[in-house]
Amino acid sequence: MAKFDPSQQASRALHRFVQRPPWRERLEALLLHLLDPVAAALDREAEEILDLLVDENLVHILESAAIEILLDQQFEQPPHRLLDDFLRKRGWKLGAMGRSYLQAVAETPPSCYEVLEAVPGSHLVVQDLFDPMAEPVRVRERLGSRFLFRWDRIGARLVELHHQKMFSGTLLPFPASDGDHEELDGLIDMLAQDIEELVHEKIDEALEEEMLRMLPEDMRGAEGREMREALLTTVLFRGELLPALATAWATFTVRKLLSPMPKLVNRDGDPLLFGTARFAMEAAQARRWTEALDAAPDMERFQDEPPGWHWVSEPETSRDGEEGLALDSMATAGGTILASLLMEGDSLSLQVNSEARMEKTRARLVALLPDLGEPRDETWDEVGELLGTATDHAEASGNESPAPDAEETLPPEVKERLEQDFLTAHYLKTLDEPLPMLGGRTPRECAADPEAREDVIRWLKLVENGEARRTAGTGKTPFDTSRLWHELGLSDQMSPL
Repeated sequence: MAKFDPSQQASRALHRFVQRPPWRERLEALLLHLLDPVAAALDREAEEILDLLVDENLVHILESAAIEILLDQQFEQPPHRLLDDFLRKRGWKLGAMGRSYLQAVAETPPSCYEVLEAVPGSHLVVQDLFDPMAEPVRVRERLGSRFLFRWDRIGARLVELHHQKMFSGTLLPFPASDGDHEELDGLIDMLAQDIEELVHEKIDEALEEEMLRMLPEDMRGAEGREMREALLTTVLFRGELLPALATAWATFTVRKLLSPMPKLVNRDGDPLLFGTARFAMEAAQARRWTEALDAAPDMERFQDEPPGWHWVSEPETSRDGEEGLALDSMATAGGTILASLLMEGDSLSLQVNSEARMEKTRARLVALLPDLGEPRDETWDEVGELLGTATDHAEASGNESPAPDAEETLPPEVKERLEQDFLTAHYLKTLDEPLPMLGGRTPRECAADPEAREDVIRWLKLVENGEARRTAGTGKTPFDTSRLWHELGLSDQMSPL
């Protein structure tokens, strides 16, 4: 039997109440008002944007935010305030805790929080981005903790009721993996600047004599003007923050819905597919193969234990394959890493990012290692998960003349080790590669530049968040990005808990 939750009961009752006139009409008008900037930016009608959110089963997120905005909004025509009207007509059905919860929601200013830890089905640990001096807070959150990950952001109200911290019904998610945080920061900065300028111009009009009398004595008169401006700016900013966050969430969400999903391809234009082939290897072969691989000019040794090589080739000037978002790793000399090889135990493992490269690499290896033989086993993982779709699956290859042990499957612990080694090599090389996200600079260059350090921190958060999303629900271990933070001298910026 589910535990009774007065806050959920109060929220559900409020949402039902808002469906009655005149609040339904006011809610619909507010929803369209919040979507007007979205429609203007995307050259659409606000009604069209609203219908899209309804069709995608996302409108409840925006509607929840709109109801909280209405909760404390004053109207000229009666009923003047949603909270008062609801408590007067339906409050008797709620217990004292339910009424206290709604009062706390109306009185608590919203903020933007960064997720530092998410324990699915249990809680979140968050940091208030507008109060850097505040300590991280652990918040009971069963639903949000299932779809939020470290470094995601959320627009929300953090309510304290009877010494317990909880989020109100509104959670506006801004996943780090979407890459919108820099734009979100810019929108919030613009809002703060506009309010600051407005307060500076209208301070005397905004603060009536009665309000002045309520202020401490040191905030009255000309000498207290600066403090009054700061106070009023904070009050107005928090008052306008939830509408701004709701519009930003709708903008990013609708823009993503209307944008076609890019095709992931490598630099050859081949669809990305993560493949691993494992070849049987005897001790005598290991010595000969090591010498052959070390001697090959296109094989670059990237580690000694266990021995590992990259097959490196210069990228072609044009791609004949499919068009799409080209992803690949670059070698030290600037060439493209076509494949990775790892000698471990009685196996030589080969990793590639397309079926075409698997064929090319096997042909190259046969030329270098004539006694290579057929692969012991072969597995494939779709890499749509790189965009957060988590569609990981593997399937065995079907050779016409399989080796005697071709039916073996790659042991999970071996596959996990291979993936972790591959990711480690990939990300460590990336630290010295120019990245478009960093304006063509390398992560290491940005980490050494105080003015660019925030950019590389944002990139690290994106990598860490993407790894958490990639492995969520799969039983896999996400790549430990702490080594990247350490390599860049940014360990103190990791926000450890």
